[in-house]
Amino acid sequence: MNNDNAVDIQTLSVSALNRSAKRLLEESFPVVYVVGEISNFSCPRSGHWYFTLKDSGAQIRCAMFKGANHYVDFSPKDGDEVLIRAKLSLYEDRGDYQLIVGQLSLSGIGRLQQAFERLKKSLSAEGLFDPARKKSIPHFPKRITVITSATGAAVRDILSTILKRYPCVKIYLYPVSVQGAHAQFEIVKALNLVGETDTDTIILARGGGSLEDLWPFNEEAVARAIASCPIPVISGVGHETDFTIADFVADARAPTPTGAAQMATPDTDYLLQQVVSLEQRLIRNIERKIEHCNLALENAEARLIHPGDVLKQQRKACIHYIRQIRSILLQRLMLNKQQLSSAAQLLNATSPLATMARGYSVITDKDGNILKTVETVKKAQEISIQVSDGKIKATVNQ
Repeated sequence: MNNDNAVDIQTLSVSALNRSAKRLLEESFPVVYVVGEISNFSCPRSGHWYFTLKDSGAQIRCAMFKGANHYVDFSPKDGDEVLIRAKLSLYEDRGDYQLIVGQLSLSGIGRLQQAFERLKKSLSAEGLFDPARKKSIPHFPKRITVITSATGAAVRDILSTILKRYPCVKIYLYPVSVQGAHAQFEIVKALNLVGETDTDTIILARGGGSLEDLWPFNEEAVARAIASCPIPVISGVGHETDFTIADFVADARAPTPTGAAQMATPDTDYLLQQVVSLEQRLIRNIERKIEHCNLALENAEARLIHPGDVLKQQRKACIHYIRQIRSILLQRLMLNKQQLSSAAQLLNATSPLATMARGYSVITDKDGNILKTVETVKKAQEISIQVSDGKIKATVNQ
């Protein structure tokens, strides 16, 4: 090669190139706002955050230093969709270009989810989710008011379910917007107005949708309107996997609008089956009761004694008692007779009459005084002589 024809070439070292590229990037992109999904998130002991921000077609490394991430009000994790404010730079040691993040916030679904969790926590702490404050759902309502869109599938499902299960109930529809900027105001107004009526149950419902579509039911104003409503409110918003703030505040939560209609009404067919079942149980119980009474009557009849038999038994008892009394009296008479005979014998043995029967007598004066000695007798005195068979009157001559 001919050195005379050589072209002077300006060369750069790798370090110089990276410094120049870094300066160029930072001057060209001093502030950028980028939306993407976090992956490979890490937080080493230094307190700095490192992660990759990606979308479906590309990715870029990000660094958020400790002084900046101190102001982030949530804990980032893989899968979070975020909005970052950053400057584009280059890590000279490796030649990797990256974003130096100054601000980080949730974006889209992530932002709404964060607001959802924040309001949920606040209202729970206030006691709006407390089961003790929830009202019971009437078992047999006379009037049900449905607050939902007048044109969606939800209202058709609710009406058809109620009419099939409990056709005797009166149904009122209060049409409202169930998504969009004005939906929360219409829902609050409807709850306040219906709360002043004589309806028994309120169904607040809408069909499924994204978190953004269901957002009116996550508004604080709607939650407070439900909590202050004097009429029991059933929330039937979205699908079974969807949960809104309205679900937590409502007196009852149904997984779907159809489920809300089922929760608000008894099943007439089921009630009829229950009536038939209860009727059969009642008949069986009555039959068992009658059978039991018949058996008790038969037992009582077997134990029952005819009045004539009772009189016969009592007559026999009287005769038995009379005989016993007669026997006792006879025994007592015989004993008394024996005792009297013994006493008579003893009395006869010591009686003056017995002595007089042997020839002795008793002499008394006219006053009945016994004259025991001659000195007690005077001449011409009238005396009475008692002998065994009578008295002799006499006068003393000497």
